[in-house]
Amino acid sequence: METVKSTMEQNIIKNAYALASKFNGTCLSQKSDCSKQLKFKCQQGHVFVKSVGESLTDWCPKCVVFYRTCLSTAKQYGFDLEGNQFQDLAFKCKLNHLTKISYSRRLTNYQPLHCMQCLKMSRDKAKQQIKDEEQLKSSYFAKLQEEAFDRARAAMQEELKNQEEPVKDCVKEEQSVNAKAAQHAATFMKENIDFENLSLEQAYLVYKFVFISEELMVKGLMGKCPGSLQSWFRATAKLLHPDKNCHPQAKEAF
Repeated sequence: METVKSTMEQNIIKNAYALASKFNGTCLSQKSDCSKQLKFKCQQGHVFVKSVGESLTDWCPKCVVFYRTCLSTAKQYGFDLEGNQFQDLAFKCKLNHLTKISYSRRLTNYQPLHCMQCLKMSRDKAKQQIKDEEQLKSSYFAKLQEEAFDRARAAMQEELKNQEEPVKDCVKEEQSVNAKAAQHAATFMKENIDFENLSLEQAYLVYKFVFISEELMVKGLMGKCPGSLQSWFRATAKLLHPDKNCHPQAKEAF
């Protein structure tokens, strides 16, 4: 009788250790205390007992409840549950990203359930979209600015072109006046040898200011450098003033 009992106890404890080994747990019971209950410890540290007559195919009841809760949570938020019933559990999203489940955390910490990698992708996509919009906006305003510069440049070139034409006409007209004044001055000096104190330059200036139009004179003065304008006036006045210039038309020219 004792031999049969001992054999039964050995089989019970053997099956208990096999069950614990199957789920990477530990059997805490010894041969001497396995008459009524067996004590186990799962991989997550849960300690539980099973009656000797109870099926030794089921494992930690807390882990079973946790697994079922994870399965319900995954279904609620459209996720799949990866891993076996008692370890390496993870939520899998539609893009196959895995979110590992820790037994030490409450499942309420995962609710509402979101895939962090999907959230990161969504944020990165939004940031990239904002960046692309900013670049597009920057390119648009740069193009507007360039077009404005082109219009301003074209307008300036047109204005300069319009200013060049009158300047060319003014130069031609002044050259004509200078030639006419030089001719008259040479003729006057040749025909009037009595004006010993009159130089050819003075006679030339008299005829130049007599023949030149007021408009052409103003344009010529505007073309001179402001710094040299005063000295030019003084030098011209000395040569043209009636007190210094004895030409009959000196007063008129002055």
